[in-house]
Amino acid sequence: MDKICTVTTDKARTLTTDKICTVTTDKARTLTTDRICTVKTDKVCTLAMDKVRTVDNGQGSHTDNGQDLHNDNGQGLHTDNGQDLHSDNGQGSQTDNGQGSHSDNGQGSHSDNGQDLHSDNGQGSHTDNR
Repeated sequence: MDKICTVTTDKARTLTTDKICTVTTDKARTLTTDRICTVKTDKVCTLAMDKVRTVDNGQGSHTDNGQDLHNDNGQGLHTDNGQDLHSDNGQGSQTDNGQGSHSDNGQGSHSDNGQDLHSDNGQGSHTDNR
């Protein structure tokens, strides 16, 4: 893509693939939702950028400085269900090395080291500075 890509929804948005899924941008890419946003794959999913990416869930943003990839090897899905949380209260980043799910409830940032996907159900923000 050589232009800004914007997607806006007013309901849950789900992207499901059963093969390799690659999205590459060279400029800002914005995704805006006011409901749950879930990405689920059962094979390798790679998202690569060389510039800032912003995901705005209506209440916060996720910024990826394009320095590394989020790579889902089909091992699982990170979902914020508000029940089993890793919370940093906005003071740092979280890492689970793809071993489970995590959530910041919109209070801070987390990172999954490119092992799995995560979703904050449109409640807040996370930052991947890798």
